[in-house]
Amino acid sequence: IEMSKDKNLIMKFSTTLAPNIFGMTMEKTAIILQMFGGNLYSKERRGEIHILLTGDPSVAKSKIISALQEVAPHIVTASGAPTSTVGLTACVRKDEDSPGGFVLEAGAAVLADTGILVIDEFDKMNKEVRGALHEIMEDRRTTISKANINTTLSTRVSVVAVMNPKKNRFNDEESVSEQIDLPPSLLSRFDLIFALKDTVDEERDRRICSAIFKSRQGSVTDTEYSKEDLPKYVIYAKSKIKEITFSEEAQKILTEKYIKMRTINENKEAVSITARQMEGMARLSEACAKARLSSIGRSRYGLAVP
Repeated sequence: IEMSKDKNLIMKFSTTLAPNIFGMTMEKTAIILQMFGGNLYSKERRGEIHILLTGDPSVAKSKIISALQEVAPHIVTASGAPTSTVGLTACVRKDEDSPGGFVLEAGAAVLADTGILVIDEFDKMNKEVRGALHEIMEDRRTTISKANINTTLSTRVSVVAVMNPKKNRFNDEESVSEQIDLPPSLLSRFDLIFALKDTVDEERDRRICSAIFKSRQGSVTDTEYSKEDLPKYVIYAKSKIKEITFSEEAQKILTEKYIKMRTINENKEAVSITARQMEGMARLSEACAKARLSSIGRSRYGLAVP
């Protein structure tokens, strides 16, 4: 309860996540909000936040995922390259103890239910697996119809997908959206999309070098909250805050931001801004409220406006 009164709590938690990685404050903050999640309305409307990290090699994507695995209360990791639909959803096999019988074995998305599902090499998934992801990410379930077994399994997961651009590195002469090799229907299911570019910046590069040397020498960056504090607080907040409503002022701010995004995006070769983005903004704001142990999304500190 005392921690919830800290107006900079979310930002401080973001430094707890991979403290030796220089920069990437926005990306780490997004992952912290994902851990809290939005309002769990019903089976029809999700509260889970999905994040896509796409970027050049050596921009610390894997480091952030490794750090997330250390602090997330419940996380399952899968690789997009060898993963089949069966590996992601569930498989049916013959039961050796029951002649003529079959058993159902859960895949990565089912095992990650109520937690976080990390999918590395997301761009290497085949079309069949991507098709299964549509239902997993939006409907929070997967339907199994194999070997006389017809059932629906819960996949209430927050997805973190990691991938490289089309040609392995971003090309400044092309738009970012053209270099993310994903169908629009799947891309629109992500609440936040980060394009991580390895740009030349002397001052930034010097700071990165300094951070690398400190890390290799075993130096640990001091943070106000430990890696043990973060998952405990997340579990507590999710258990206490069940329903979140918005103040009129917060609704107005989010509405105006959404309309502005739609106006800027019009007639441009970019990711389409639709009502799904409005839902995503609402989920991020709900996560901020949950981090404050509040059931009301308001326009004071902590309201996330992407």
